[in-house]
Amino acid sequence: MKQTALTALLLTLVSLPSQAHWFIKADAGGSWARQSSEHLSALPVSSKVDIDDSDLAWSLGLGYEFKDNWLLSARYLDLGEATTRLEAEVLDPQSYHQAVALITPTLGSGIAAELGYRFWEEAGFSALASGGLFRWDTDYSSRYLDDNIRHERDGTDPFVGLELEYKLSEQWRAGVGIKRYFLERNSVDTFGVSLSLSF
Repeated sequence: MKQTALTALLLTLVSLPSQAHWFIKADAGGSWARQSSEHLSALPVSSKVDIDDSDLAWSLGLGYEFKDNWLLSARYLDLGEATTRLEAEVLDPQSYHQAVALITPTLGSGIAAELGYRFWEEAGFSALASGGLFRWDTDYSSRYLDDNIRHERDGTDPFVGLELEYKLSEQWRAGVGIKRYFLERNSVDTFGVSLSLSF
């Protein structure tokens, strides 16, 4: 269902007329996974865990702004990678790999389709609310002595966001915004800056 909706949004974007108000937009900032600590309770008491659940995030996409302040866009999004270091002497190799797969947060990369609305605009400033679907995948590896295993995850999940923009000229806008991605394993928050070019 989610993947069908994502495909429909992308096809709508491609089929818009050539005279439409197109724009290219780039975003860069940070990402933070919001993971519950309940998975850690399954580890041995003596375990030492170091989880890095944040990274750099960026995106680049193509969009269209309607005359009534609605925006539709598709972009490639990279939320970065999370890493986990686990020390637990009582775990056998199979249990170690399972534990790493369980406690490592999901960030991921993929294609995001987004629908936004510019609900306020004054003196060059404007505010936007948006939502959409993120088709993502991620892979990581866990190593125990000479045993190395690669793990993969993927999914299609919703997200929402808020952004404040300033109109630099008729073609250029700069902005700052926050988004939350409701991934299946954990939510991810992003905060960053953006630059868009209309044509």
